[in-house]
Amino acid sequence: MRFDPRPLVATVALLLALPPVAAMAAPLPAKVFADPPAISDVQISRDGRHIVALTSPNGQSPTISVWKTDALDKPVAVISAAKVRILGVSFLKNDRLLVRTIQTFTFGATKGHLSRQYVSDLEGKSWTTLLPDGRARSETEAFLAKFDDASV
Repeated sequence: MRFDPRPLVATVALLLALPPVAAMAAPLPAKVFADPPAISDVQISRDGRHIVALTSPNGQSPTISVWKTDALDKPVAVISAAKVRILGVSFLKNDRLLVRTIQTFTFGATKGHLSRQYVSDLEGKSWTTLLPDGRARSETEAFLAKFDDASV
């Protein structure tokens, strides 16, 4: 039995004649890769009563969404922060969230980022720093103390 190359040649010629699918698709804008994911950091509380996640439905600043597992059809509690960008969220206890944030700041000619961790209730009504900073001892520390309040 001898190998007949004609069907193989015809198939290759047909594939080369068709335009590649990737060439027809419009390239994605760079913003798509910089946008936050629609949902991330999903966790279930230890008692199983709540689910928390970092959500960004429109690619805007991430917010914290909290669901009650016994009422998933009910509206979600959404927690946002006005002065900081939320980087992550997890359960600290069944009724407390650990929220990781970052904020840009300028102090004179110095520009930088201030990273903080806050403890919040499930509704986002009370925010406290994870560890107290104590009394400000210098002008720089007094300036940084102004950022302790995430002001939801």
